Amino acid sequence: GTFYAPNRLANVEEGELTRDEILLGQGHNILNHIPRIVWCILHCDALRPSSSKYQPSLDARCAALYQMSCMTPSVFARCIIPRVELWPSGNDSNEPIESEMGVSLESLSLHLMEQKQIDPNLILFVDSPNGILVCDSRHLLPAPGDGVEIGDSLQHAIQSAVESYRTPPPVTIALDLSSSIDLADFMIEDSLNLLYKNFSEWKMEIAAAISDDLKISSD
Repeated sequence: GTFYAPNRLANVEEGELTRDEILLGQGHNILNHIPRIVWCILHCDALRPSSSKYQPSLDARCAALYQMSCMTPSVFARCIIPRVELWPSGNDSNEPIESEMGVSLESLSLHLMEQKQIDPNLILFVDSPNGILVCDSRHLLPAPGDGVEIGDSLQHAIQSAVESYRTPPPVTIALDLSSSIDLADFMIEDSLNLLYKNFSEWKMEIAAAISDDLKISSD
């Protein structure tokens, strides 16, 4: 991957990145994804903490670990990282408008703002092991429009996603804006953890801990 050496100097006062950002892989367009990958793995069925909504048995966790050990990289990636797509309303297209939008509400909102300047009637499709979501994009970013309708191609994509799981996750379809949904539950970077508020808080705690260890070692 591309390596931006001037930005990676930890002890240069004029550097563009802080010490914590450097420890998190910033300045390298491949290494900076490592904290996000670790966070996603920690939220897979085998490892994520039990909560009021998720209380697996020890047998279920062991089964999930075994399945993960047998997965190819592409299948494993889909198991831990949600697929997020934007679709047009109706049958205007046979494929999503966008499919590389990140896994945070902030990133998704930025893509939505750009696309809504062209077409305000968009459908958000999220496919993750925690749940499949199909909703009017105005749940995240309000905009004028006439409402949305699931087209044939999107319907096929939803059905294919459901059938791809041995045990399908819950499917939520929210085209009516009067219903309430929590998009943070589906976006991995915003998902809550029992110990940390979200991915950003977690990674900064990790960077701070590593930075402290490095200071102790150098003393």
